[in-house]
Amino acid sequence: MTAHTGSARASLSFAGERWTVSVEARGHGQTAVAFYQRRYETLPEAPALRTAEKELGPLWSALAGLHLDFTPRVQWAERLRVGLGAEVLHLRYLDHPFLAQRTALVTMLDVSWEH
Repeated sequence: MTAHTGSARASLSFAGERWTVSVEARGHGQTAVAFYQRRYETLPEAPALRTAEKELGPLWSALAGLHLDFTPRVQWAERLRVGLGAEVLHLRYLDHPFLAQRTALVTMLDVSWEH
């Protein structure tokens, strides 16, 4: 398998660096593993290595996301951060017989603090 991934992320802080907004983009492409075939001949004997796993076939994916972080000033924590984000991920399976593509919306909420 040969695979390549490229990504970019840009962030901008404002309001005294209490707010940060970030945008992200990532692209990925890969060839199939050496033993991947869309269909296997099993007579007179099945191949020793075989798979129907779509992630081992040729594919590409694209992701785009937006993230917002807030750092409030509180007395009980040295640094508190609350984050909210959403990403759209699109996968295209180039040679899978049962699934051509998949799109997902990934949302996240995170909280971290240092004391």
